[in-house]
Amino acid sequence: MYKGKTFIISGPSGVGKSTVLKELFQDRDDLYFSVSATTRPPRPGEINGVHYHFTDVDEFRKMISEDAFSISTQKASTRLTR
Repeated sequence: MYKGKTFIISGPSGVGKSTVLKELFQDRDDLYFSVSATTRPPRPGEINGVHYHFTDVDEFRKMISEDAFSISTQKASTRLTR
């Protein structure tokens, strides 16, 4: 695990987060990308472990219970708790 500062680039779908990150990481070897986990299905062109770690709700719940995440959030339309 790397130690340092964490920067979160957040915004709605299609706003340009990937474009900002592409420019930010260009010619930089001191920055690292953290791949998030999600329970949604992959979109066309998305690769597991590159764009997201795709998992099902039960595995996601298990990961939360094992403190596998630094941060976890729940979208209103996704029921993670019983």
